[in-house]
Amino acid sequence: MKVSAFLKMCRLKQLIPHSLNIESLNQLIRQCITPMTNEEYEYLVEKRMLIHVYDNDLSPETSHCEPLPGEPGLLFHEFIFLLAMIALNQDTDSVEPSHKIENFFIIKLQFTKVPEDYRTYKQFDYYLEKA
Repeated sequence: MKVSAFLKMCRLKQLIPHSLNIESLNQLIRQCITPMTNEEYEYLVEKRMLIHVYDNDLSPETSHCEPLPGEPGLLFHEFIFLLAMIALNQDTDSVEPSHKIENFFIIKLQFTKVPEDYRTYKQFDYYLEKA
């Protein structure tokens, strides 16, 4: 996923500007992914193009997300890690980091809550009984 697509998702889920601003998101992305090429470094650090993309996209609900040359992408683990970083930075109600992340996914991103019986730790023998 390109970082501009992640920005669009944050806007559509109303994380920006309600939970964090574009400068904070740009900083979190820079903390999460390291620019691998000169073009990516220029995009994220020197020109801060993500902020320009945000300023120029006046209707995120209807506009298309076109990646720019040199725009870095997020791998799946970076995508999840970035969401967790946003959750930890914005939730001040919970003490436990796991609760902060869970509340963020359920409340802000509207994921379905996992039932308690699916959360219990199962021994290896439990799965062997089914086989």
